[in-house]
Amino acid sequence: MEANIAATERASSLAEVTRLDAAFHDLIMQASGHRRAARFWEGLRYQVEAWLGLMQRRHQAVFHSTQAETVKAHKRLLKVLRSGDAAAAEEEMKKHIVSWRRWLALEADAAARTDRKPTL
Repeated sequence: MEANIAATERASSLAEVTRLDAAFHDLIMQASGHRRAARFWEGLRYQVEAWLGLMQRRHQAVFHSTQAETVKAHKRLLKVLRSGDAAAAEEEMKKHIVSWRRWLALEADAAARTDRKPTL
């Protein structure tokens, strides 16, 4: 997982950050050993990656902050997952997921301004 985070820090494009972001979550699911959750993630993964790419492309001007936020969040997740504290890991994962609500709101606003439906 550290290699993924380091690669995200070195990424030179949003496309690369998007690919590495989804791959980080692949690693978490593999490490979880939870087959049902892993199957759920497999079904959702490419939709999430496409959505992340769209969101990040829309906000190309903030590439470096997106990259930095992704790296920071993934470092926090890895630290808490390694701590063995299940409750803390659950809480941190919830924070990570909920943080993307901001991007959903931005997408909905952009869709309203361009008179189209949000792409998810």
